[in-house]
Amino acid sequence: MVTRRLALIFCFLICFCLFVSCSGNTDNQTHELIKLDNCEITTYDETVVLIPTEKGPFPLPEEMIYARTKDRDCSGKKEEENLIRQYKTYFSALTMHDIEGCKRYTFKDAVSYHKRMFPNLSEQEIWEQYFRDTDKVGELTDLAAKQDWEIVACVPVFFDKVVSQDEVFISFGSTIFIDARDFALMPKKLEKCIAHSGNGGKNWEFITINSDSDGILSLSCENEIVSILTKSSNLEIK
Repeated sequence: MVTRRLALIFCFLICFCLFVSCSGNTDNQTHELIKLDNCEITTYDETVVLIPTEKGPFPLPEEMIYARTKDRDCSGKKEEENLIRQYKTYFSALTMHDIEGCKRYTFKDAVSYHKRMFPNLSEQEIWEQYFRDTDKVGELTDLAAKQDWEIVACVPVFFDKVVSQDEVFISFGSTIFIDARDFALMPKKLEKCIAHSGNGGKNWEFITINSDSDGILSLSCENEIVSILTKSSNLEIK
């Protein structure tokens, strides 16, 4: 029973993040597309720092391992530290069903994109659609709390960075692990996300890569930049 509950925790938390790609900004603003020839591109060569732990008292689902990880070393770079800290705040808002908190940190073009895809839906209906599973997530988070476990969100690796003046995009790998003190457990695969800042890294907003990502990003970026940010990355944890 405990193993099944653990599997459900990860299933709902990770799959839920895939659904959440909307924002509270419905302004029909016109963007001047960011073009590749005006950008500085950085590609990171990073691997996940995996910290094995003692095994717990029960077998794990195949997609999980007994281990924990940690956030990448930002070496004092304030904009990167801001990204990781704000992503953790965003993840906390997701698990707490804090829609206003989520709006603050979700990608600002996403509602505009979904309004084009579903013109008959109101902003509130869009939020209801993309946050329909938060009650289940909350229940499973409560389960972890009852076991005296902590759910920890981490950003262990960056993939690519695109900078055009104050506009910054960073693609990164995210994960969670359950910290039960004597042991920890986590998925074997990262989720790929994109962070965007319009003020040089002071404030960030996020989107998880899914079937809508290209369309959302294309409202601000030309296709070459979208391809860089969404390209296949090594998400396996070894």
